Amino acid sequence: PTPTPRTPRIKFAVAGALGLIAIVAIGATAPSIAAPPIEMEEVAPLELAEEIIRGNRNILVLDVRSEIPDGVGRIPGSYAVTPDSAALGLLSGVAPNTIVVVYDADGAMAMVPGLWPRRLTYQVVTGGFTGWQEKVLTPAEPTSYALTERAFIERQNQIAGFFSGAAVQSTVQAPPSAMGSGPKKKKKSTGC
Repeated sequence: PTPTPRTPRIKFAVAGALGLIAIVAIGATAPSIAAPPIEMEEVAPLELAEEIIRGNRNILVLDVRSEIPDGVGRIPGSYAVTPDSAALGLLSGVAPNTIVVVYDADGAMAMVPGLWPRRLTYQVVTGGFTGWQEKVLTPAEPTSYALTERAFIERQNQIAGFFSGAAVQSTVQAPPSAMGSGPKKKKKSTGC
C-alpha cells in the first residue's frame, strides 16, 4: 500500500509540537539570570508619609528588615518580605507604573537586588526605619523663630500626630514682639 500524503505532515506536526513543549519546559526550569544591580533613588521619610496620608495607590512599601525587634512597628501598609524570592512573588504581579519603596533598619540598602523586575521604579527610605522614627514619629522642637522653620515643624508635628494617633498641639510659639504695646492710658476718674 502506498502511504497517503497526509501521514508525513501529521508526523511532522506532532514532532514539532513535542519539540516546542520541550523548549518551553527547559526555559521554565532554567534559573533566572540576575540583572546588574541599579542604585535606588532616596525618598525622605516625610515625603513618604505624605503620600501614605494622601492614599497614593501607586506606591508599594516593602519592609526588608531581616529581624524586627519586639515592640518595634512597621511603616503603615508595608509588606514584610525578604529581598529574595518572597519579594519576587509580590513584585511579579505589580503594575508597571508602581513605585516600590523599600526600607531596612538603617537605610543601608541602596541597590535594587539583581532578580527584581526592572520595569518598576524603586526608592529607598532615607535612614530606613530609624529615619522614619526620627522624622515621622517623633515630634520636633523649633530651634529658632524663623517662619520657614516654624511652618516645617508644624507640618512635621501634624504628620507625627497622624501616625502616632496623638493629639496635635502647636509646639511653635509666636516670637516676642519687637515693640512694647505703647504707653498705658490712665483711666478717667469720675470723682465722688
